[in-house]
Amino acid sequence: MRAFLVRGSRDLLVDTGTPGSGPRLRAALARLGTGPDRLSLVVITHGHLDHFGGLREIAPSLECPVAVHRADADILRTGREPPFTPVGPLLTALMRIAPMSRAGDAARSAFAPDLLIDGPLDLAPYGVDGTVESTPGHTAGSLSLFLAGGEVIIADALRGAIGLPRAPRWPFVVEDFDENRRSVGRVLGRRPSRIWTSHGGPFDLDAARRLAGRLT
Repeated sequence: MRAFLVRGSRDLLVDTGTPGSGPRLRAALARLGTGPDRLSLVVITHGHLDHFGGLREIAPSLECPVAVHRADADILRTGREPPFTPVGPLLTALMRIAPMSRAGDAARSAFAPDLLIDGPLDLAPYGVDGTVESTPGHTAGSLSLFLAGGEVIIADALRGAIGLPRAPRWPFVVEDFDENRRSVGRVLGRRPSRIWTSHGGPFDLDAARRLAGRLT
């Protein structure tokens, strides 16, 4: 899972990794020269523990707000993820054999966000030329970042294939697969120059369009 640092006149942190990743994330930010004075906003792309699990661990060093879509805000506050709907028969079978249980992680990952996103959020006040916008489907509150240079960070709306990280695939799990496909279609309709995802990638537009034409 990736966290992203978006540079501008100030910097944005996008996602904070799994529970336990706080020390590694702090070290990476220090290596990149991003201290509390440069970090203007933390954006959590959606309410899955591998994207917000490290948030509580780095919170004492933050001097900026944490933003999430309103639809996923309660997930952060409680640390409890919504039910997973697997995409494809293999993961369906695996989840039946070994259902996920993250009660311990939930207890130590709960965090109250500062900023709830309902519509497009202009990032200019935070030092970055771009917007954060709703792209639901993977979760109801999934967000993507559209940057002025044409790049987009779509988190888990797409993922890289196992063994072929630059070959786009649909996410392993979704809340609403049809909604996820519509969100990806809207992203592709804006002709991004590069598509960054949290698992694998980056993807070019043509590769993502070929996938979008297939159901699974």
